[in-house]
Amino acid sequence: MVSNRNAAWFRGAGLPVLAAMLLAAIPVAADSSDTGGDDVFRAGSEVRADGPVRGSFYATGGDIDLAYPVAKDAYLAGGDIRVHAPVGGNLGMAGGDLALETSVGGKARLIGGQISVGPQAAVAGSLELDGGQVTMRGKAAQNMTVRAGAVIIDGEIDGDVKIEAREITLRPGALIKGSLTYTSRHEMNLDTGAQVQGAVVHESGPGGGYSRGARSRNLSDISVYWLVVLLASGTVFMLAFPAFVEGAQAELASRGWEYLGVGLAVLLATPVLAVIFAITIIGIPVAVVLVVMFLLLMFLGYVVSAIFIGACLLRAAHRERETGVGWRIGALAIALIALALLRLVPVAGGLVLFLVLVFGIGCCVMRLIRSRSAPPVASAGT
Repeated sequence: MVSNRNAAWFRGAGLPVLAAMLLAAIPVAADSSDTGGDDVFRAGSEVRADGPVRGSFYATGGDIDLAYPVAKDAYLAGGDIRVHAPVGGNLGMAGGDLALETSVGGKARLIGGQISVGPQAAVAGSLELDGGQVTMRGKAAQNMTVRAGAVIIDGEIDGDVKIEAREITLRPGALIKGSLTYTSRHEMNLDTGAQVQGAVVHESGPGGGYSRGARSRNLSDISVYWLVVLLASGTVFMLAFPAFVEGAQAELASRGWEYLGVGLAVLLATPVLAVIFAITIIGIPVAVVLVVMFLLLMFLGYVVSAIFIGACLLRAAHRERETGVGWRIGALAIALIALALLRLVPVAGGLVLFLVLVFGIGCCVMRLIRSRSAPPVASAGT
């Protein structure tokens, strides 16, 4: 059974770091972008805005740097994310290393491994921070909630503050004008000069975002994080390998049952082969490689199936001609949410998800086999 400490790390840092690793593992030669009216959609290994954004900004990639102002909302998912130009609406960030150094006109929620809210940051709405290591040196005009392994506050919060963490430190520049409620096994470290103008309540518990009263909420948060990871990875996969995705969609529609058999065979045979290789000492490296490839194949299979379901939704809505990135990302998001909701359906929901996974695995395997066996294109003049 996973310990509270490990579960807290997984929740606070493991999922965002996994998202960053998955994004970084997919090579993207160049950034891809699309606009839907004033909104901007962008994905790639390195993502930058070309200029001020009049609408909302949506981005996913390995390294995201937002240096131009966004008039409305900004939602960013990737590895390293830095925001140092004003965001007029709400801000959402999920990744490995997050830095906020500017003003936000609405609410802000940051989910990452390392989170830094700099002294120039000012959030007009509520502020929510979930991570492994969180440092808050900016200003929050309303309430702030933090769930992390370790928290340092050296900024100003006008509202109430709730913290769940193992280590909590209030530096001399900390000013909390409302109340402070914190959950931790230890007393917080209150440096000279730090101020809490409201009541201070210490609720004993493991901290790190896993107190008993918050456990159900945190489990639901993990589902949200996984949706972010899957949506980010699916977006990058669609943009990096468009030919693979389009071919997979066409073949899934015509050869679905064939892929079901292939996927089921791979799903059952790979673990058995890994165990066989692991029995012999010299076969252990092969077993490790098989396990890693199997896990990656399961992940990609699920993503490919979700992309296919999203394309089917576009066709059902008579939007099959809409090939812009925004439409495809939206369809993928709806498909992922629908699949997530299927988990709530007893028996039948689990069976459907299993079939979705098997179809996706079979599709990925067969597409790789066909691409390897395809004859080379003859050069001109031969």
